[in-house]
Amino acid sequence: MESDRDRAPQTVELRVDTSPEIVDRFAIRSVPTLIALRDGTEVGRLIGLQSGDAVRTLFDAASGTGGEVRRRTPTTLVAIRAAAGAVVILAGLLTGSIVLAAIGAALALWALLGLISR
Repeated sequence: MESDRDRAPQTVELRVDTSPEIVDRFAIRSVPTLIALRDGTEVGRLIGLQSGDAVRTLFDAASGTGGEVRRRTPTTLVAIRAAAGAVVILAGLLTGSIVLAAIGAALALWALLGLISR
């Protein structure tokens, strides 16, 4: 009898606009998103454009031959968050709005957390 390790990994392509129930089930918020499942349980997820090494690591984790996949925020997204934070902080300072400056600081902190998690 064929064991789980002997089976070849399966891939499924999903169109997020025609499968809202799957999008909700797996909490897909960005495209592209790669999710690796083993025995129906998520073992890794990659969001955004990723390197070939990152994708191989994801598939290794799904097949049981690799380690854990760290969730990594794409560098472009970190840069966008940092830039948005800086612009909103500047707007808050120029308009004298503490609330706007605080929102900008939160965006900048979010970008910093994305860098730290890499």
